[in-house]
Amino acid sequence: MTKKELETRLRNGVSAIEAPPLSEEALNACLVQEPDTSKKLRRILPRRLLAVAAVLLLTVAVGVTCFALFSPASAPLQRSTVVSLDVNPSISIDVDNNETVLAANALNDDGETILAEHDFSGQTIDQAVDTLIAAMVTEGYLNDKANSVLITVNSDDDAYAQTLQERLTNDVLARFADGAVLSQHMTADEELEKLAAAKKISVGKARLISQILEADPLKSFDELCDLSIHELHLVANRAAVTTVTGSGEVSDKAYIGTDAAVKAALAHLSLTADTVRGLEAELDYERGTMCYEVEFVSGTTEYEVLVEATVGTVLFAEEEPLEDDDFDDDLDDYDDLDDYDDLDDYDDLDDYDDLDDYDDRDFDDDLDDYDDVDRNEDSDDRADDHTVLPETAITADEAVSIALTDAGVTDANVRTEAEADTEHGKAVYEIEFTVDATEYDYKIDALTGEILERSAEADD
Repeated sequence: MTKKELETRLRNGVSAIEAPPLSEEALNACLVQEPDTSKKLRRILPRRLLAVAAVLLLTVAVGVTCFALFSPASAPLQRSTVVSLDVNPSISIDVDNNETVLAANALNDDGETILAEHDFSGQTIDQAVDTLIAAMVTEGYLNDKANSVLITVNSDDDAYAQTLQERLTNDVLARFADGAVLSQHMTADEELEKLAAAKKISVGKARLISQILEADPLKSFDELCDLSIHELHLVANRAAVTTVTGSGEVSDKAYIGTDAAVKAALAHLSLTADTVRGLEAELDYERGTMCYEVEFVSGTTEYEVLVEATVGTVLFAEEEPLEDDDFDDDLDDYDDLDDYDDLDDYDDLDDYDDLDDYDDRDFDDDLDDYDDVDRNEDSDDRADDHTVLPETAITADEAVSIALTDAGVTDANVRTEAEADTEHGKAVYEIEFTVDATEYDYKIDALTGEILERSAEADD
């Protein structure tokens, strides 16, 4: 018998069974009377419905609030922003999303000096920058000879960073009208941050140096690290760096000026202004110091002369014959030397009588000796005998007076010798005199009058 046949027989058997008839009493006994709960339900249901409704309303309210707070469309942009100011003091400022200062950090000793007297808690970034620039002017870090400020905005929001950069530039110039601002914005750069930390400079300064090196790869990062922001500003201008924005005119009052540099270069070569053409002079950083690069043509020879920028010492000179392509019939471009009109005053070079020693110099052979000059060699070790002092330098008589006063000498008839010179790129006066068998030697800073060295010994 199959399973199907078995199931069929069982169904037929069950169907054939007839249940015995039940009496009315048995049926009534099986029925259960249900209690009347209608009144109780009428009391309970309203309470439960109200509670459920309240929970639903609360849930909806919480949901709407969370959506409003955390929805990407309505949430405020959360930024990570750091502003750095570099002059010689270097300071970084962390700001929150409302541009309120969270922290101000000094990045060097001068920065510590400035921050020691100020608390920027709760201030806006604009207020903090205004206060810092005012303090740097008061402390002498910013003046008419060094007027450059570097602003760097480091933010993950590029559009916002550019807007803030422009606004802070205006803030600086509003506080320091004679200032010159270099400004830039950037995003986080881990490699640059490591380099800045290793060199103990700000990330902003490290980025500026990197931009200069892209334009002038002959320079090195290490040598530029030691320059002030003002010096880097001048170098960036010379290298025509376009990735950093410049505002205001950078000062060159700390240097002798292009006219004096040209005068020193021509004197060194025993030339006069009316014998040269194509004259150019630009301030740059070469051979370990700020200097003027003077270039011109005389006859069929092209000259390049480096003149130290603070004292006018010639550091280097070279010449080479012009290429055939340079002998253009049209030399009219060189005729207009209006920018150097006052060079006519330099024609009379009687003060440089000793330049006759250079008349027989064979520049092709001898100037090659300059090529291997060590970049870090003191400028006075490779200088000629002509020192041109800046207009702001003290006079030799003033330097002598400082030395005599320090030595306690009141005799106005004391014979003294004073000579201008250069040491480590600094203009100095060397003062010598003898009083009562004692020989005195002084070195005095030609710009500030500070006594750098003094000695006194018995005159043999």
